[in-house]
Amino acid sequence: MNKKKLITKLKTAFDVNTNQKLADKLETTKSTVDSWSRRDISLKYLLKTVELTGVSMEWLTSEDEPKFVFNGSNNLGQNTGSGIGMQIGNTEKEQKNILEFIDDYQRIEKLLYFDDNQKLIKERKEVIEKGLNDIIKELKEYI
Repeated sequence: MNKKKLITKLKTAFDVNTNQKLADKLETTKSTVDSWSRRDISLKYLLKTVELTGVSMEWLTSEDEPKFVFNGSNNLGQNTGSGIGMQIGNTEKEQKNILEFIDDYQRIEKLLYFDDNQKLIKERKEVIEKGLNDIIKELKEYI
């Protein structure tokens, strides 16, 4: 496979545009990513990309131009005609807008999770404060 195209697909899968950002996502060095244009990319980085982003190995290693599909888990992959998928974004701008929408949705989910955790922490804090107040009250009786 064309190494330049593969590196571009890796960047697309992680939604990054530099070798440094790709290296950060794959927990390696920029020099390792830079060297991929001269040598083969280790299978471990392809497998890690599949695991972390949900794109298919078929999409990563194919020579075809990417045709993105939403696979229902906020990940993108190639529409190969197999399985069920909905083609999204006919243009690069549409694809970018859809990716931004997915990112916004994920941020909202995280905020809701954070809000739920804040409520739980507040409830636990109140229980602890009540317990401490009871202990202080008992201690005052002994003093």
